[in-house]
Amino acid sequence: MATVIAVFLGFLRTVLYLLDIAMLLRAILSWLPIDDGNPLLIVACTITEPFIYPIRALLHRFELFRNLPIDLAFTFTAMLIFIASAII
Repeated sequence: MATVIAVFLGFLRTVLYLLDIAMLLRAILSWLPIDDGNPLLIVACTITEPFIYPIRALLHRFELFRNLPIDLAFTFTAMLIFIASAII
């Protein structure tokens, strides 16, 4: 049983690490003057958007977060990934 848990935690660490890399890639690509059809940007958005969208939808319910010039959903998602990685 301990082996199964160790394998699962190793798999989860790997997934969180890859998600962290995709988030970093998405952040870096958002600073560059590239078009929306860039294959790296498409892959980064495809991987990260399922994790960012629920937080974006939650924040959109609050008037305070609707008109901010930065994407706090991305920031909160990155923090949650960091916290989850630290716990595991």
